Amino acid sequence: MAQSAAVTKWKFVVEFEDDETKEISGTIGQADTREECEGLIEHDVQYHHSHERTVIQTEAVEICAQCEGNGKVSTGNGRQVICEACGGHLGSISKSTASCGTTIKTKGQLLGHFPGLGRRAVHLQPAEPELFH
Repeated sequence: MAQSAAVTKWKFVVEFEDDETKEISGTIGQADTREECEGLIEHDVQYHHSHERTVIQTEAVEICAQCEGNGKVSTGNGRQVICEACGGHLGSISKSTASCGTTIKTKGQLLGHFPGLGRRAVHLQPAEPELFH
């Protein structure tokens, strides 16, 4: 059987604290590619720093674009069937949580470099070693 890669997308959250009010909030977003996700996270981080907010944490996850990590998709008659794109995989394929991380990598490739976040490196790991057969 030939191995096929599922079409994925990236979702992310950037948590921040307002330096004046100490209120904690967050922004969420999604991107089609890892590179686009990297750029959007970096933009959010710079935006919050320029508005006197401290970025507390960033998180990015790669999920199946068809079922959004649920493992199932709805059919026209309201039934749920296993997602053909990912074989029913639940959750994220790759995930990163960074608090004070400057470099985020997945499978050895750079996801993002965030100068305002500190000096710790974070590496994304696949959710399962052999996800797609």
